[in-house]
Formats: sequence, structure tokens, C-alpha cells
Amino acid sequence: MKYQVLYRPLAVAGTVVIMASMMFVSACNQGSESQLVSNIDSFSTAYFNWQFQRAVPLCTPESKRWLSYMASQVNQADVDSLKAQPQGATFEVGNVSYQDGDSLANVEVTVSHFLSMDTLGRAAQPVEKARFVIPVAFRNGLWRVNLSSPLRPERD
Repeated sequence: MKYQVLYRPLAVAGTVVIMASMMFVSACNQGSESQLVSNIDSFSTAYFNWQFQRAVPLCTPESKRWLSYMASQVNQADVDSLKAQPQGATFEVGNVSYQDGDSLANVEVTVSHFLSMDTLGRAAQPVEKARFVIPVAFRNGLWRVNLSSPLRPERD
């Protein structure tokens, strides 16, 4: 009988610990979604206005090579076109799709009034509106953009 009395409090305590852990993880995910959206907001401002150096700290370390690649493709004609734009790129963050136990996500971003470097050797082209899916990874308590190539617009 003593074993039953000891077992119940341990079972209840175990259940409480499990429930508290689930609530903590849930709260972390809810809290981190605002950090995710904030990071995407800052990244999009930098990336779509060709301020690639400002985008580096918002990304995973392996993404830096793609930002360096994008920066290396900018020529003087592109810079002149960018300066001639009446306004900078604007964007709207859309749906967030979580994957892999909530450690990866894809974020839909609709970008308006930006210059697209879609073909090597060609001048950047103005684009009225396009939708992008930006991959992100949750590492060391922070959401970071996780590029495996330059971003390309989604085809509808």
C-alpha cells in the first residue's frame, strides 16, 4: 500500500511536469513567431533593396555565400536603376508553414516595386509584384533565414 501512495504523487508530478513542458514549448513557439516575423521583415527590407550586407546577421552562416553571390552580381547599371526607382521595395509577410518539429518554416512574402536580377548579364528588371517563399530555421533560440540558393519568385 505504501508503494501505491508513493506512486500516485510521482505520477501526478510527472504529468504536471509534462504538461508544464508542453505549455512552455507552446509559449516559446508563440513568442518566437513574433521574432520570426520581425526577422523576415528586416531581412526582406535589406534583401529586396539589395542591401545584402545588412541581411547577413539575419541569416544562418551557410546563407552568407548566397548573399555574397547576389552582391557580386550587381553592376553599375543595376545600381543606377536601383537609385532611379521612385521608391524602395515594399513587402507583406503572409503565411508561415512550420516543418520538422517546428524547427524549420517557410514564410510567404509578397514583394512589390522591386528590381529583379533574374538573368546573369542582363540589367535588373522592375517587377510590380511577386510572391516569394523564404526558408527559415530555428537555431540557438532565434529564427534565421536559411538560404540554399538566391530567392526566386514563386510561379502561380
